[in-house]
Amino acid sequence: MHLLLAQKGTITDGEEAIDLGQSPGDILFLSAADTELSSIAAAHRSRPGNTSLRVASLLILKHPMSVDTYVERTARHAKLIVVRPLGGASYFHYVLEALHAAAINHGFQIAVLPGCDKPDPGLEPFSTVGTEDRAAMWAYFTEGGADNMARLLDYGEALIDGSELPSRHRPCSRPASGGRAPA
Repeated sequence: MHLLLAQKGTITDGEEAIDLGQSPGDILFLSAADTELSSIAAAHRSRPGNTSLRVASLLILKHPMSVDTYVERTARHAKLIVVRPLGGASYFHYVLEALHAAAINHGFQIAVLPGCDKPDPGLEPFSTVGTEDRAAMWAYFTEGGADNMARLLDYGEALIDGSELPSRHRPCSRPASGGRAPA
């Protein structure tokens, strides 16, 4: 079997093994939602800090060899991995198992958070981050917005270095139905 290097701008169906070629980072964020990936990346670029961030699509990490390569080359070097498996554990079972095993073996933290606004107890076994911290991190996503994404990264840094946890999520202003967003 061969391993393909990921190509920018192409979509894979998971039939081929892909090497993301991603260098390690302090915090890894994995999601199947491009909007979440871009929001987290934008929040990281707009804030001060020395923590490195890597983002990756779970849709690329479908093939077992892709997962194994990613864990070996990138994930095992992380300090914290945050995963939002949209659709639950059944869609991403192998990658969740592999990341959890790496967290146990290499001593980093992993927080697997529901990909919607409903709790998903099936994700709990894949996390090493405590329930209260996962709930706080999840709230940043359910509220959304750039400020909450920056706070999520602040929270991740605090989990890594043991510093004081940042303020909780802020409600994100949303337009009223049929109305316009406040100016």
